[in-house]
Amino acid sequence: MTGTSAQTDRRRILGIDCGSATLKVAVYDLGTSCEQLVVEGGIERVGEFGAELRIRDQRGSQPRESRRPLGESTSIAALLGLLSELRISVDAVGHRVVYGGARY
Repeated sequence: MTGTSAQTDRRRILGIDCGSATLKVAVYDLGTSCEQLVVEGGIERVGEFGAELRIRDQRGSQPRESRRPLGESTSIAALLGLLSELRISVDAVGHRVVYGGARY
């Protein structure tokens, strides 16, 4: 079979924005005509006990509370684990970087 179907043209991208106390994420379907939000969410109180991971899709939230502090690397691992549980795969990852030094 030749040609390209809309299904094979679809790509998913995970966008990540790490702050000092939060981790925000969104997964988008990038199709041939427009992008569509699949899920969004994040972790509040990164590095503290009771940090809460929330992922929202069209149906609502999937909150998870951590019984241990979630630091930067463990927050990302927890997020990827939840995306895997929800059977959400991605083709690419983008990370927002902001330099907060003395000069801008």
